[in-house]
Amino acid sequence: MTEPYYDILFYDTKSGAKTDTLHRVLRRVFKDTGINIATVDKDSFQSYKNRHVLGYVFPGAKAGSLYREQLPENGNFDFYREEIHKGKTSLNICAMGYNACKSFLYTNPETKSEHRINSEIGMLDFHAFGPDTRLYKPIQLHPENAWTTYSAVEINFKGRNGTKQAGHFALSQGPSFKPAIEATDYEVIAHYSATKDIAILKQDIGKGTIIASGPALE
Repeated sequence: MTEPYYDILFYDTKSGAKTDTLHRVLRRVFKDTGINIATVDKDSFQSYKNRHVLGYVFPGAKAGSLYREQLPENGNFDFYREEIHKGKTSLNICAMGYNACKSFLYTNPETKSEHRINSEIGMLDFHAFGPDTRLYKPIQLHPENAWTTYSAVEINFKGRNGTKQAGHFALSQGPSFKPAIEATDYEVIAHYSATKDIAILKQDIGKGTIIASGPALE
């Protein structure tokens, strides 16, 4: 067994969101590679700064506002932004996919109320919007199965051999994306098949990279 030498930091908002599956997948993917998946929160976010951190994973949360409330605390976002510019990679899913963009529009699927946000923790030159009811249908949560609130969506992307491929992923109120006029140094990784809108993207920020995904990737 390889002794962990590098760390990927997995952020926990303490909101009770379903993150265990993604955490388990990451542990399985990086098993015996020398890479440790370490869970951090707003209080321990900078505790690994003297270790070999490869990057960050920000999973979905029950409310996107939690990220905007927590990350600015204790200088966490300033530290994170500097780490990205130095060369770290960050994966931002669902709620943090919205917040990773400099602006976004969230439309409550039940009340239809619109929330236009200029995200103070957004670094991507993109606008996020959603949930798109052509992709996501609100379903009441089953108390014994958190996956009941997700819809299955098809996304298309280029495989390693360059050919077009498609696969189904879970989506729960996650965003679609469109680039701002000033956006550069970005790559569209996947589109939603039904709408042709961007589902997953990455943009180089300084020496680092930020990835944003609407669907849950586990």
